[in-house]
Amino acid sequence: MGKIFTTFEAKLDAQSKVVFTEEGYMIVPATLTRTGVFDYPERNRKELRPPDEVFDKASMDSMAGKSVTLFHPSEMVNPKNVRDLEIGQVIGPAQKSGDFLTAPMIIKDKDTIDFLQNARVRKEDVKVSCGYWSEDDPTPGDFNGEKYDVIQRRIRYNHVAIGVNNPRAGGSARLALDNKNNKGGSKMKLNLKAVKFDGYIDLPAVSIETEKADEITAALTARTDALDAAIVKMQATIGEQKAKLDAAQAKLDAGAEKEKALEKTIGELKDINGAHVKAMVATRKSLDETAEAAGVKIDNLDVKAAQVAIIEKTFDGKKMDGKSDDYIAAMYDSAVETINARKNADNLRRTGGEPNKSPEPEKTRQEQYDEIHNGKKK
Repeated sequence: MGKIFTTFEAKLDAQSKVVFTEEGYMIVPATLTRTGVFDYPERNRKELRPPDEVFDKASMDSMAGKSVTLFHPSEMVNPKNVRDLEIGQVIGPAQKSGDFLTAPMIIKDKDTIDFLQNARVRKEDVKVSCGYWSEDDPTPGDFNGEKYDVIQRRIRYNHVAIGVNNPRAGGSARLALDNKNNKGGSKMKLNLKAVKFDGYIDLPAVSIETEKADEITAALTARTDALDAAIVKMQATIGEQKAKLDAAQAKLDAGAEKEKALEKTIGELKDINGAHVKAMVATRKSLDETAEAAGVKIDNLDVKAAQVAIIEKTFDGKKMDGKSDDYIAAMYDSAVETINARKNADNLRRTGGEPNKSPEPEKTRQEQYDEIHNGKKK
């Protein structure tokens, strides 16, 4: 079975700062934030983000892997809401670039990717804003001629929001959607490696370099559609295989139940004083008596064959070929009733037509003597 994807390395080169992964995800560099004095009118104060805090290693390291969201969420991203809020992640180490903090991010949500592609075509800026925690140092001062009321210490990042209108870091905090400060004229590259999966997928490699975003989008759409069709095909095959496995399992289960029943029967047969054996003996005895009354030999026949022989004898050769067990059982009961009726009729004939009348017993010598001498018989 072949590999679906091979190793992919995103390279942000001078020709294009935006690249796409084999899956169609978008990798784009971003200027995330900066040092300086930020205005917080809702708090009625200005806060300083000093260089030693913004570029502190622990603070910069906290940016890696953080969620990218579309606009600022109403709460910080956490395990309970990340599935609903996250559209991508910050994937590279954050780096110092002059007064700014930069890092690449990967965008995975299709609608957001389409939105960013359209922004590239329209030469529009897409601004970003960081969500983070910090500790207040209430020491006022002056930074590069601008007064502040509070210093932000121990800055730790939670998420990066894109699509905000007025980020506190200013217009420079934005995605680098091209290599000319969003003035247009940049080329985009898309390199997709061949995708092979035995029996299901066989897609060639794709390499595109263009200024037209719709060409990139069309290529990604074609690749996605092909993969979707392959997934549907695989799911259908998996469904068929599962059905076969379920059928096989059902047969195994049925066999196991039959085996349990057989083991139980064997156990009952081994117990010669058990109810099962006694019932079998009683059944065979009744069968033998009925066969004798019907004039049938059943010495070497099993129960069913013996019943059939009795039925055919009783009802003048009536054939039971192809009849169900229930039918044979019902006919046997009828044969028993017929045989018993014939036996009763024979008894009536032997007793002169009076049912259940026994022959008059022979008189004793004393009874004969008494009858003569008492004048009862002359």
